[in-house]
Amino acid sequence: MSLAAQRRCPFKALAAKTLPWERIVVTLADERWVEEESSDSNAKLVREHLLQGEAKAANFIPLTCATQTPEEGVEEVAKRTSSLAWPASVVVLGMGGDGHTASLFP
Repeated sequence: MSLAAQRRCPFKALAAKTLPWERIVVTLADERWVEEESSDSNAKLVREHLLQGEAKAANFIPLTCATQTPEEGVEEVAKRTSSLAWPASVVVLGMGGDGHTASLFP
């Protein structure tokens, strides 16, 4: 199984669970500042493989916006994420092919 396929499987399995999706907020632990249509976008992966079927009712808060740089978008993304409840109830961390996990920054 390819690395990309391995990354998709847990999301598809989670999306198939019967959960109160309308009460669930999904965000990312890390993200690259790329357009969401990019194959490098974690948001794209989440939308295509987790937010499907009943799971589409979840509220997704991406960590990028339409600005060219993170510096230009920081206020918009900070405003979006300010409503998140912490600590998180559940965190799903993936592992990269080189063994890294998410990079968590304040």
